[in-house]
Amino acid sequence: MNALELTDAAITQVQKLVNEKDGAIALRIGVKAGGCSGYQYIFEYESDTNADDILVSYKGANIIVDQTSMNMLMGSTVDYVESLAGSEFTITNPNSTVQCGCGKSFN
Repeated sequence: MNALELTDAAITQVQKLVNEKDGAIALRIGVKAGGCSGYQYIFEYESDTNADDILVSYKGANIIVDQTSMNMLMGSTVDYVESLAGSEFTITNPNSTVQCGCGKSFN
């Protein structure tokens, strides 16, 4: 088991988005203070890594996570969901004790 798991749908979407974004090498997944529950997830294109970054490749889908965020995301599963309301990456995080109704912030 990896520290962070990606579903097949998430892998496919990361590959697609990074290939479409000029200069991007990976999708950064992170955590920052904010949101209605204390922390919120971030998803950004990244063209370089920092000293404290972890670069992981899942079947050719490159993900960058900084060490602090990885500590909060350990054991999480990233999925990509499409619905009538739109499409988005979602995170199932076993470390969160409270999650807001929209699923974008946690504590």
